Amino acid sequence: MNEELQNEAVSALKSIITSVTEAKEFVIGELPEVINQLLLWELSISIVENLICIIIMIISTLTIKWFWVPPKAGKSSMNYRWESKTKAHKDLKDAQWWQDSAGCAISVIGTILLVIVLIVSLTCTNLVWLKIWLAPKIFLIEYAADLVK
Repeated sequence: MNEELQNEAVSALKSIITSVTEAKEFVIGELPEVINQLLLWELSISIVENLICIIIMIISTLTIKWFWVPPKAGKSSMNYRWESKTKAHKDLKDAQWWQDSAGCAISVIGTILLVIVLIVSLTCTNLVWLKIWLAPKIFLIEYAADLVK
């Protein structure tokens, strides 16, 4: 009876060792593909985040420029559009833009808010995509270190 238990234990251990070896071979065989997919995923996420931040920065910059366009004389600052820059510069002498307190307040407040949005967008941009492109091994080492933490 004791021999039968030992034989069964030995066969169970051999099957466990065989299963672990097969699992190890499978993981080693699939590891390059997994690493490649991880790099592509992180690269894609980083590029999308950067594109969103760049779009926000462009919109903020254009909006700030729009806020600071002076109006024609006698018109509200919010209804003014540039028709031609040379004509607009001639009209600037007669414009009472800074006396239009509502337009001035909206322009100042809008500019302050959009500068804040610009600063936040600049801090949100990350260069993970550049790190993956130039030094993928360093990125993988840092990624593994973050997983261990």
